[in-house]
Amino acid sequence: MAPDFTGYLIGRVVCGVGFGFVSVAAPSTIGSFVPPDMMSMAMGIWSTWVPFGSFVMFLVAPSLVVHGTFASLHLLLLSVLALDCIVYAVCIPPLPQTVERKSGGRLDASPRDNSMWVRQLKQPMMWCVAGAFASFTFCFFAFNTWISTYFVESSMSLTAAARIPLVASLFTIMSNLYSGVLLKRVGNQLLLFLLPPLVMALMWPLFMLKVTVVSYGCAAIVGAVGGVLPTIVFAAAPRLALSKETMGMAMSIVIVGENTGILVGPELFGVMRGMTGHFVLPFWTLFAVGLFGVLFSLSIWRCRVFQLAPPHKEALEANLSNQLPH
Repeated sequence: MAPDFTGYLIGRVVCGVGFGFVSVAAPSTIGSFVPPDMMSMAMGIWSTWVPFGSFVMFLVAPSLVVHGTFASLHLLLLSVLALDCIVYAVCIPPLPQTVERKSGGRLDASPRDNSMWVRQLKQPMMWCVAGAFASFTFCFFAFNTWISTYFVESSMSLTAAARIPLVASLFTIMSNLYSGVLLKRVGNQLLLFLLPPLVMALMWPLFMLKVTVVSYGCAAIVGAVGGVLPTIVFAAAPRLALSKETMGMAMSIVIVGENTGILVGPELFGVMRGMTGHFVLPFWTLFAVGLFGVLFSLSIWRCRVFQLAPPHKEALEANLSNQLPH
C-alpha cells in the first residue's frame, strides 16, 4: 500500500525495528517468569512464532493475492497486529519488580557491574551461539523467500508453489515443540546437536531435482529437524548469561546473529540467482552455510552448558568463568 518504493523501504525499516525489539524482549521476559530447568521447553514453545506466522501466510496469502488485492492482505496483517496488542494487554502479567524499582530508587552501575557487562559482551561462546543462529536464518529465510519463485519458474502455480514452504513451516512448528522436550530430557547429547543441522544442510541440494514429491519430502524433513537449532540457541542464551541483568544483552547478541542471517541470506541468494541465471549456486551456498551451522552447533555441545543442572548455580558459574578471557 506504500505510494512508492521509498515508502515501502521505510515500512520495512519500521517492521525490522519492531522485530528486533520483540526478539530480544520476549525471551528476556520469559526468563523472568520461567525456572531455569524449564527454559528449554519454554523456548521451544516460543520458537514457534516465526514458523507459525510463516505457515499462516503461506496458507492464506497466495489466495488473497490471486483472488483479492494486496490491500486485503495488508488489512489482514493490521487486524492480526491489533489482536496481538489486545492479547498482550489482557494476558501478559507485569514483570516482577526489584526492590529498587518498587521503592523508586535508581540502580547505579558499579564498576563490578560494568565489568560484568563487558565480560558478557566478550564471551566467545555467546558469539558462537549467534553464529549458529545466523547460519540457520541465512538458509531458512533464503529458502522461504525464494522457493516459491523457484517453482513458479518451473511452471508451477503460485498457490501450489507456496505449499512447499508451508509444509516446511508446519513441520518446523512441531520440531520446535518436541525439541524443547528432547533438550530437557537428554541434555547435552552429541546426536541432538549434530544430526539436525547436518540433515538440514544435506536437504538443500536435493531441491534442484525439481521433482514435486521429492521437494515436498525435503521440505518436511527440513521442518522436522529445523526447529531444533533455534530451540538450542534460545535455551542456551539465558544459561550463558552471567546474571539476570545481562540476560538481555545475551539475547541481543543472539538476535544480532539471527538478523544478520535474515538480512544476508535472501539477498545473497537472489544476487547469485541473478548473476548465474539459475539456482544451482544458491542452493549449494545454502549447503555450505549449513555446514558452518553444524560446526557452531558442535561448539555449543562442547561447551556443555546443557550438561550442568540449572539448580547447581555455582557449577554453572564456574563453567562460564572458565570460558571467559581473564
